[in-house]
Amino acid sequence: MNVLAACLEEYCRQHGEFPKNPAEILPDRPQFTADEWGRGFALEKSKKDVILTCYGKDGKPGGAGEDADLRLALVPGACLGPTSASSPEKSRTMEEGNGMEPRIIQMVVGKLAVCAYIVGDPVTRRAALVDPAFEVPEILAAAQAAGYTVTLVINTHGHPDHISGNAEALRATGARLCCHRLEAGQVSGLLSGTFARVMGGKGSPKPDILVEDGQTISVGNLEIRVIHTPGHTRGGICLLCGPNVFTGDTLFVNGVGRTDLPGASEKVLAESIRSKLFTLPDETVVWPGHDYGDSLTTTIGREKKENPFVRP
Repeated sequence: MNVLAACLEEYCRQHGEFPKNPAEILPDRPQFTADEWGRGFALEKSKKDVILTCYGKDGKPGGAGEDADLRLALVPGACLGPTSASSPEKSRTMEEGNGMEPRIIQMVVGKLAVCAYIVGDPVTRRAALVDPAFEVPEILAAAQAAGYTVTLVINTHGHPDHISGNAEALRATGARLCCHRLEAGQVSGLLSGTFARVMGGKGSPKPDILVEDGQTISVGNLEIRVIHTPGHTRGGICLLCGPNVFTGDTLFVNGVGRTDLPGASEKVLAESIRSKLFTLPDETVVWPGHDYGDSLTTTIGREKKENPFVRP
């Protein structure tokens, strides 16, 4: 299902409309009948994004393997509106531009609803995976279906529900692993590895690249700025790429990360959010580390106004 959804996302990006039959995007998958197509997907549109939900054969989100659901948020600009439908060539040119705007595929994986991300450069077709925690084959298949080569894996922090898929993703792609310097021991530590295996994943290899606050990570032509946001963990980071910020377990939709675990601090987390995130432009799109809120994304402006756990 996730592969199908990735192909659907690519079709929508190119054509500016929702295909009426799966044969239009997957001619080699005749098992998806028109009836199944109609029942298996839900598309929600707003002024800011498009949310696609793929349902399992039981008709409910969730499940495992090929029957697992996928909620896919298409970034602003990929909305299925009359502008892109009437001028698909202009839409493609805008995407391919100078590589400053990333292509983002968001996948909600595992029982803890972790948000894993494929962040791709539409020019070089290179991509980074952010927190590929579970369902790694599905994540990699989605990247391949969208035409991206994964060259980097980035962990926002080292908790086991975010690093459980590192080993599998690195082995399959040959990518390098990146995290904050203060989080290196947590990412590949014995405790994280033990809990990762309990969750159905594996312990992580040691990171190849250690970053600091303000450092820039290159993925193709994309530049991703590291924002050190301690509080949930000592070495937790957020990733700023164009008008998007990937916040891991620092900031959720109307929520924040836990502060009752070793290395955490409610005071430090609140200060990180106020001084490092709430100073970003209000229109910055927030891509959280878990699907815990009423939407898959939010904005800095909305969180400044509505988040009950931290105020500017």
